[in-house]
Amino acid sequence: MVQVSVSATVSVHDGPMLPVGAELEPDSYVVSGADLDAAGGTDDSAEIALLPTTGAVALLALSATGADGGAATVTVTPSNGATDGDDLTVEGSLLVANASVLAGLVAGGPRTLTVTNTETTPTHVEVVACLDS
Repeated sequence: MVQVSVSATVSVHDGPMLPVGAELEPDSYVVSGADLDAAGGTDDSAEIALLPTTGAVALLALSATGADGGAATVTVTPSNGATDGDDLTVEGSLLVANASVLAGLVAGGPRTLTVTNTETTPTHVEVVACLDS
């Protein structure tokens, strides 16, 4: 069994501070990455597999970094077989640590992500997906 901790704090200047986090014990996890050409380039998009033929994604984390090391913007399309979910615009990072929310991205939950660079410079994308059988 894998143990995964997620912690963050949402803080509003001169306002509330809300600690958020999760402790997960998924059955396994997948780590993937892709180097994407600048938008319009030959390899500006990549399909990233999240799951084998069974199971469900319980946590999805994605980080997109530009050539300068800062946050980059990508379009992410969750898919399950021939069914695509709505495109998501991700600016720098995405974290969803809730299986029910992930299941709502595309019918049956995401099995792959198609990530497309929208930047004028190359982008590096890293993905971690935690899986439950």
